[in-house]
Amino acid sequence: MSNEMLSQEEINALLNEEAVELTPLERDALGEIGNISFGSGATALSLLLNRRVELNTPNVELSELSELIRKYPKPCLAAEVDYTTGLKGRNLLLIQMHDAAVIADLMLGGDGTSPNMELGDMEISAISEAMNQMIGKASTSMSSLFELRVEIAPPRTRVLSMKNLEEFISQFIENNLVVVVYFRLVIEGLVDSQIMLVIPYPFAREMAKTLIDANEQAPVEEKMAEQKGSPMRPMN
Repeated sequence: MSNEMLSQEEINALLNEEAVELTPLERDALGEIGNISFGSGATALSLLLNRRVELNTPNVELSELSELIRKYPKPCLAAEVDYTTGLKGRNLLLIQMHDAAVIADLMLGGDGTSPNMELGDMEISAISEAMNQMIGKASTSMSSLFELRVEIAPPRTRVLSMKNLEEFISQFIENNLVVVVYFRLVIEGLVDSQIMLVIPYPFAREMAKTLIDANEQAPVEEKMAEQKGSPMRPMN
């Protein structure tokens, strides 16, 4: 595979679009989705770990998946999330190995201060359950946000290393362009780090459009509800 970066023109040609970008409104929508849904996910994780967990202020940007993953510390933990109802697409959560090990240690009854960095089947299973609970709560929040029933399949969690990097990238996405939502992950007294939510570019725009359309529809429905609830004026 060539190490040369694709030019903007080449990316545009691959996607067959005039411009590859996110409008300010789309960026705001994706940031709101991240804030609200993963805020709920952080609450679920707090209950599981019995520690205060925060996922703070996401930043949104466009990137190439291959370059993004190559620059990310490895090995790391990758959790793939398939949306099965309401939205059709796939997301990817990337978590640094130390952070994943702390989560696994807390899930298995430890205090998180000396986690096992060699994640075995038991640790991977524990992390998968934590991700399942967190993403499940996030999808519930998305349902309210989109005014649409949103369901996900259980996340598929694996350790990502240099050995399986190319295979993973080719399996996850056909086109290299993705939208990345960065979160600051804080686990009380143990972790102050960053995790990434990676969304294929077309699906990210679909998610943004779904929220924008829902927000545009809401005022109309509220106005209609007010009109239905207003008492009829007596005829003279």
